[in-house]
Amino acid sequence: LPISTIGNYSFNNCSSLTSITVNDNNQYYSSDENGVMYNKNKTTLLQYPIGITETTYTIPSTVKIIGQSAFSQANPLLTTITLPDQLQEKKKNAFESSGITSITIPSNVASIDLSPFAGCINLKSINVDVNNTSYKDINFIYFNSNANSICR
Repeated sequence: LPISTIGNYSFNNCSSLTSITVNDNNQYYSSDENGVMYNKNKTTLLQYPIGITETTYTIPSTVKIIGQSAFSQANPLLTTITLPDQLQEKKKNAFESSGITSITIPSNVASIDLSPFAGCINLKSINVDVNNTSYKDINFIYFNSNANSICR
């Protein structure tokens, strides 16, 4: 039987995990040639294996949601993640304790859950696309569009 549910933090502390392979017949999950796990139709990135030693990763254009803790504890060598323009949402702790140094929030992102960058000690800049109507950045602190609450 195919696995239908994988909980958050299922791959936490798996520092040797360099690839996740999902059988093509699984009706709930999929993986790509890099060993990254997604939902079946690749609209949600669920897990980037923390043992991958690449320095950059470009999230496919099909992805609209980055799942909770998807890049949590990713290898510190991974410093650059390119987000797709179609991205709409980042779940809680999406990049927690990863090695990213900068990130740009695309124009379509309307929802950022709690602490997407918690523990990202190398993060130097968060840039928000000028066409984003939900968020804006002011001196590296980013706010909702009303500039009345800090989003962390």
